[in-house]
Amino acid sequence: MDKAKHLPSLGIISKFIPLIWPKGNYKIKFHVIMAIILVMVTIGLNISVPLIFREIITNLSVKSFDTERTIISLIICYGLLWSFSQFTQKFREMVLFGPINNVITRYSLKVFNHLHLLNLHFHLDKETGKITSAINKAQLAIAMAISNILFRMLPVIIEIVLSFGILWYLYDISYGLILLGVLALFFFYNLHITKLFVGIQQKASDADISANSRIVDSILNSETVKYYNTQKTEYKKAEKLLLLSSKANIKSFGTIVTLVAIQTLIIGSGLAILSYKAGAEILVGTMKVGDFVLINGYLLQLFHPLQNLSDVSRDTFEQLSKIEYSARLLENSNIIHNTKGAPDIKVNHAHIVFNKVDFSYAQNLKIIKEVSFDITPGTMTAIVGPSGSGKSTISKLLLRYCDINKGSIKIDGQDIKEVTQESVRQVIGVVPQDVILFNNTLRFNLTYGN
Repeated sequence: MDKAKHLPSLGIISKFIPLIWPKGNYKIKFHVIMAIILVMVTIGLNISVPLIFREIITNLSVKSFDTERTIISLIICYGLLWSFSQFTQKFREMVLFGPINNVITRYSLKVFNHLHLLNLHFHLDKETGKITSAINKAQLAIAMAISNILFRMLPVIIEIVLSFGILWYLYDISYGLILLGVLALFFFYNLHITKLFVGIQQKASDADISANSRIVDSILNSETVKYYNTQKTEYKKAEKLLLLSSKANIKSFGTIVTLVAIQTLIIGSGLAILSYKAGAEILVGTMKVGDFVLINGYLLQLFHPLQNLSDVSRDTFEQLSKIEYSARLLENSNIIHNTKGAPDIKVNHAHIVFNKVDFSYAQNLKIIKEVSFDITPGTMTAIVGPSGSGKSTISKLLLRYCDINKGSIKIDGQDIKEVTQESVRQVIGVVPQDVILFNNTLRFNLTYGN
């Protein structure tokens, strides 16, 4: 699983984003629509605030008593718009809290159900610690990723486009071109470094999952560790994996610091150039002080979110890397499928026939070869042999945990491949060796075992 090819970001997102719009759940859909409306309202308010502030500065510079009422009205409007924009930002998060938690629940159940559908080959190679660690990480990461995409990335991109358009419309085209150049340089650099960061972060996430997996699996098998007196060996393995995880995280953090430093330089240079140009135009009388405030306000409104956008994009890629392992589990297609239109099995006498059955867990490693036997109704059959000879495998094949390579298995003349696997398992009683699921009341156990 670890050596599998990394999923692209869109491939990971496609596993959980559709769950935010659940079929038939109109309450969740209403909350999503409300959150989108609040996002658009917040954008409109954020764009309006610098325009109001420009009018305040322009009217204050006139020093006329006739403008007193206008100034007071503008100041009140400015305060209300700013306050309302902050309120809508918080309120939209509250509105989408339910849908995000629903996505986490649905996604966790989706992975849980898929794991149960996977065939025996997967579960024999299972790494319980790695799987549980990956699912736990994905639950928190999904909430962060959705919040980042809907509330922090899309609004900032829309605000940048609108602010750019307003500056271009109100002032000289040179302002738009300078701004466009700064944005192009910023995004080009950000794209280059983000690609580098994603690779480093994926390695850090894999190292973190491997370390947690080893620790959990070691604790779950503490009895085996004591059998062989290998506590020190387990400690050294855990220490080695934790150190690798630590080094990967330090490298990831170093990349972030370098990225932020150069981004700040790009943004600062753009801010200085545009502010100098606006200041020069004020000195020659072609621009008012209010215009300088508006330009500076939009620049700050652009550049601060722009820097935040870089942070958010890195954080989103980091969250997606944490979701990736569980998303790759969903890509695993080793599932036993029912034949299309397969009926349920009908058992009258429970006559079981294995006819020249071949089976192997891996290529060139046959566990069962040309096995044939007949279990007639009302008789008792014991299968004996040394460890690893395939005794338990026969019962697993009868329950169709895996498909055989060759031959046939029939119950009352019905090939188990031609009937639903659920109905086959429903008519067979098994006493399992693992009893963890049965640490409950007698009533629960009888009901569970049917």
